[in-house]
Amino acid sequence: MSNLSILIKNGTILTLNKKGEVIKNGALYIEDGLIRDVGLTSTVVKEHRADVVINAKGKLVMPGFVNAHSHSVASLVRGLGADLNLFDWMQKLKLPYYTEMNEEEAYWGALLSYLENIKNGCTCIVDHYYPSRMNRGNIDSLARAAKKSGIRAAIVRTYHEEGERIPEVFIESREEILKEYRRIINEWNGKANGRIMTWLGPDNLLFSTPETIREVHKLASANGVGIHCHLSETVEMDKMIRKKFGKGSIEVFYDLGVLCPKFQAAHVVIISDREIKLMARTGASAVNNIVTNTFLADGVSPVPKMLRAGVNVALGTDATGTYGTQDMFLSMKFAAAIHKLSSMDPSAITAKDVLSMATWNGAKALGLQNEMGSIEQGKKADVILVDLQNLHFTPFHDLTAGLVYLGRIDDVDTVIVDGKVLMKGRKIVGIDEEVVKEKAQRASEDLVNRIALK
Repeated sequence: MSNLSILIKNGTILTLNKKGEVIKNGALYIEDGLIRDVGLTSTVVKEHRADVVINAKGKLVMPGFVNAHSHSVASLVRGLGADLNLFDWMQKLKLPYYTEMNEEEAYWGALLSYLENIKNGCTCIVDHYYPSRMNRGNIDSLARAAKKSGIRAAIVRTYHEEGERIPEVFIESREEILKEYRRIINEWNGKANGRIMTWLGPDNLLFSTPETIREVHKLASANGVGIHCHLSETVEMDKMIRKKFGKGSIEVFYDLGVLCPKFQAAHVVIISDREIKLMARTGASAVNNIVTNTFLADGVSPVPKMLRAGVNVALGTDATGTYGTQDMFLSMKFAAAIHKLSSMDPSAITAKDVLSMATWNGAKALGLQNEMGSIEQGKKADVILVDLQNLHFTPFHDLTAGLVYLGRIDDVDTVIVDGKVLMKGRKIVGIDEEVVKEKAQRASEDLVNRIALK
């Protein structure tokens, strides 16, 4: 894909590379979707001429956030289902709206969320979707929306093979599951210059058989994609899994040979010390969704303990139901505050830990740590500019602590993905936000009205 070359100059570059380098009065040169040069402005501007020049004076230049677990189409019902626990919310809201949602509604819900992610500084999202047998084409709507928005997206098509609490319309046979996975891999994986990825996985261990999990893992491995699923989200869920399998979720996946560097476990609220060791040993990643877990009162994942044990822990918004925000700044604040509080130790998790979770750890969870997650020569040009001149950043001393503890979504000024400017001056480029909001509002009203009639 041929993009215009971009020169970003006069900014403070937070590289998040292994050395933790910060380059004051720094510059980036971007060409063909990649960071070709990074260094002092005085040096870089002499070496390169660009089609587009961005003056980043007073701004922080850094890698974009990786929203490692979210549900984009849930934007259509956010604000509903307040004050319910997880299983009640699933039965009363989630499963009904996923049953009723059509392809057009899925497209506008996804596009709305993707634009929200971009405006919030996310350059990559892991988007988890539950299709029924009646609306399998909705997964294609998500892919089309990702292509249109310009965001980098790993679209996770989940499945339900069995389950007492799951409506019949969601239950698929192993043959149906594998056939649909082959189709979406063929049609979408690697499309849009590689921005679109298709990941696989059971919604939850409660709704799948070991045999199908093995077959899905085999298919994922053969196609270079990963496995992503909800895991050990609540005490009740953990008890049900232990009753079904006689062991914890991570132990089940380990014994099935599925744990690997391209395995992502979303939530991981309930996990034993042995399971933490298994995740660290196999390179599997956990995704902390602290905002949703807090509001649903699911519990607190032992993130500091996992980090100390060497588990890669990424950060997601989840963006579910009433708590349907795609705000990674809020997620970072919650991750810092809740894990400090639950440990009764302010040093249990640091601003650096949290920022890594939101960037490089998310890239690693996707197996893309060598391609994104830091500002380095040769990496993908997934870059954001954060305005440091706002009142709440003044005075400014520590870049990392300031960003995590003081930053807000409206501080994000510019977003670049794959070398293309998607937002500048907080204005989305090439897409009319008002049209998207209008279409999403109408889709939401139609969908909610149909659910209410059931």
